[in-house]
Amino acid sequence: MPQSSGMPPVGLPLCFVIYPNYILNNSMSCSSLNSSNNSSISGCVNSGNSCNVNKRRQSIVKCSTPTNNNNASIVNLFNTNYVFSSSGNDHISTVSYNKSTSSASFTTSTSSSSSNGDSDTSENEFMVFNGDSKYNGVQRLRENFENWLIETFGEKKGNFIFQKLLFLDEFFDPNKDKIRRIMNLEDLFQSLNRYLFKIVKKHNIFYTNEEEKFPYLLNLQQTLVLQQIEDTIDILNQHEDLQNYLIENSNLLHSILTNENNTTNNEEKNSNPTTELSLDGLRQLCVMFYLDVYNHFQLYQNTNTKYINQWIVNELSNSPGYLFDNLQKRIQKYNNYKKITKYTTNDFNTTSVIDSDFDFVKFLTKNTIDWELQKFNPSHSYQYWKCQNQHFVTIPDMNSLKIVGFLNHSLETVCKTTLQNPTILTEKNETNGHYAENGRLSNFQKILNQSSLRKYPTFLHESTLNFGTIFKKRQLHNVNSIKVNFIGKNIQEVIHFYKTCEMGETKNFKVVTIGARIFNKLDKNCTLYTDVSLTNLKGIMNTTIFNNLSNKLFVKHVFESLIHTIEEEKKKASELSKNGKVIVKQNNSNDEECLMWKCLREYCLHYYKVDVNDDWN
Repeated sequence: MPQSSGMPPVGLPLCFVIYPNYILNNSMSCSSLNSSNNSSISGCVNSGNSCNVNKRRQSIVKCSTPTNNNNASIVNLFNTNYVFSSSGNDHISTVSYNKSTSSASFTTSTSSSSSNGDSDTSENEFMVFNGDSKYNGVQRLRENFENWLIETFGEKKGNFIFQKLLFLDEFFDPNKDKIRRIMNLEDLFQSLNRYLFKIVKKHNIFYTNEEEKFPYLLNLQQTLVLQQIEDTIDILNQHEDLQNYLIENSNLLHSILTNENNTTNNEEKNSNPTTELSLDGLRQLCVMFYLDVYNHFQLYQNTNTKYINQWIVNELSNSPGYLFDNLQKRIQKYNNYKKITKYTTNDFNTTSVIDSDFDFVKFLTKNTIDWELQKFNPSHSYQYWKCQNQHFVTIPDMNSLKIVGFLNHSLETVCKTTLQNPTILTEKNETNGHYAENGRLSNFQKILNQSSLRKYPTFLHESTLNFGTIFKKRQLHNVNSIKVNFIGKNIQEVIHFYKTCEMGETKNFKVVTIGARIFNKLDKNCTLYTDVSLTNLKGIMNTTIFNNLSNKLFVKHVFESLIHTIEEEKKKASELSKNGKVIVKQNNSNDEECLMWKCLREYCLHYYKVDVNDDWN
């Protein structure tokens, strides 16, 4: 594998800090033994303590330890007891497993510890690579990323984000760069149980009942009660969708175990299929967590370029081959976009919206070397990026801008209060950051199955941009469209795409633009907002000096005005449902004022047979 130097043009993919699930399954300190019934392991924790482990017929493993060791914590996981010693300054740093001898050796190292014996090293207590040194670089990068999260955002939010990464360890396959295959319910329960163990163990919550097969998932309710009292386990306390999913599967596990007590058919016990409902919930959690961690991993790389470049030079060539392959594929895709994707004048003189348009704006949201971070403040809920290189558009002097922010509202609320509000596109309101006046939405086009040029609903938007008396007015003439991505029956992503569709001369400057507003669900009441655009405003407003001076104010205005719009529209809501969902007044007529919403509804009805008017009410 060749040596690499310098930041790759696509940055490091998120899979570089995700542990493969098979590594977790083979990790001796957080999985059940797979050796034969006659096998045994012997381990040494510190200099004077040892334990002999013999596997019983029922796959229950017992660990005998000196009863006078008050500092040892006995942990039962997948019917296996392990002793983690917290005496002195020693901690378990590595565990090696020899399959031929069915033995494991625990090596201790010295580091500073807290008063209760917890190590400062985050994952060395449970993460094991079975002597495979190619994961050492991954672990160092991952630990540096975790430290940056805590230093940048504080311990509570930093742990919250990192606990999402722990979830991806269990369910995302970094080798294939997608959610891994879940074999059956036992596989699902095992991973959920292991995940819970990893996030609660730091808070000294242990379950040691040998008779319980998945103790942490089985005792979830007790854990939730404890975390509500102590307010310590960040993700269980903050992420509603995860909590609901865990409760659902904990209840399912209780139900299965209750039924098993009434049967002796072992084959029936082990052949429970994974329900589609469980997989839909799992897929959405993985997508939400991936988006959030990916966004922070982008920030981490752009604020730690020296360390990343050094890591690439020192570690990449010794890392697992699939990481290098993944990076190469992304670089190839990036180069192909530079060579193939070229928007010309003809593309800005058509009202058609096709697949490649949505693919392009999604590509622009990715972390590439072209994007330079302009503003990032951990105390603020947004950041913005600027792109200097013009690879994709033949129109000269296009100003590239990307805004990424977090909205403390549900995806449903965000869509209702923005896509049902035509004044965002048609009426000037400088307080709300709206500079379009005399706007008109027209020419709504439904989807036509027979035409590849009509796969998406569209409408036209005409308006005048008025930035004040000292600037000449600008003319907008755009085609707009909506695309929605579902996971199961739930909407995960909404993309509002737009681009210039008429470049003819007028008495005012004609703006050329292409971009999208993209809304992604991160939790029940949290939405990721991405606004990406390439724009030529013409005249002095399109000069580099003006853009550099105006971007900071413009970005702040755009994001804050979006929040202001959402809050104002919520106040105008006709009523609140009992469960707190916002009910916005619906205009079910075919007039031009609801064309953004009509596009959303048309897409959902056509491709998913879902009526958002009924479903979201």
